[in-house]
Amino acid sequence: MTDEQIVEACFRRDETALDRLQEQYGGYCKTVARGILGGEAECEECVNDMLLRVWEAVPPARPHDLRAYVGRVTRNLALDRLKAAYTQKRGRGTGCDALEEWEAELPCGAVEDEVMWRDLFDRFLETLPKLSRIIFVKRYWHMLTVARIAEELDIKEERVRAQLSRTRKKMKTFLEKEGVTV
Repeated sequence: MTDEQIVEACFRRDETALDRLQEQYGGYCKTVARGILGGEAECEECVNDMLLRVWEAVPPARPHDLRAYVGRVTRNLALDRLKAAYTQKRGRGTGCDALEEWEAELPCGAVEDEVMWRDLFDRFLETLPKLSRIIFVKRYWHMLTVARIAEELDIKEERVRAQLSRTRKKMKTFLEKEGVTV
């Protein structure tokens, strides 16, 4: 079933759409959640919550890129769980360090409009060399640890940290040039 067919099935309220979403994107969404939460049970719950959230949102929403849409929904759900756990002092998830370093230089609320934020973010990523872009996305989208990024890319952790620091500074400068106060 294609993405368009899945969206159409959601519009018809055909529950097979949920099965297809699970088949096509369950593994991807689990990976997104795992990068933020770590625990397998919490990842499964996030994927189930994503299915419910998509079912409730489509219609009226009609996502043009279903993979990106379900990934963003899963990521937001996982971040909400992480923040709740962190607030309640139940411990730190794997993504807390990434959130703290991001917010130290680039507050999440710097751009209110989500569409504008995506456009700015995409334009910024296009300015980066390939390795910088990969490291940045792995850290701040997938919330992977520095050690895991270094292992996956077969580079030293210090290089990853230095690259992330330089890229955050570049993004801050980019946002300021675009008129965003950070």
